[in-house]
Amino acid sequence: MSASSDEKLTKVSAVTTAGEASLVQRSAVEEAEHNARVAKAAAREARRSRQIDATMLEAMRKRFEQRQQQNLLLHRSYVASS
Repeated sequence: MSASSDEKLTKVSAVTTAGEASLVQRSAVEEAEHNARVAKAAAREARRSRQIDATMLEAMRKRFEQRQQQNLLLHRSYVASS
C-alpha cells in the first residue's frame, strides 16, 4: 500500500470512529431522555396514588365517625329504655 492509501484508510477509520462515538453519544442521550420520561411518569403515578390514598383515608375516617355516632345514639337509647 502507498502512503496515500494509508492516509485515506486512516481518515476513513477516524471518520468511522467519530461516527460510532456520535452514535454512542446519541444513544446515551436518548436513554437519558427516556429515563427522564419514565421518572416523570413514576412521579405522576406516585402523586396520583397518594391522592387516592388520602381520599380513601378521608372516606374511612368519615365512615368511622358515622358508625361512632350511630353507636353512641344506640347506646343512649338503650340506656334510656333501661
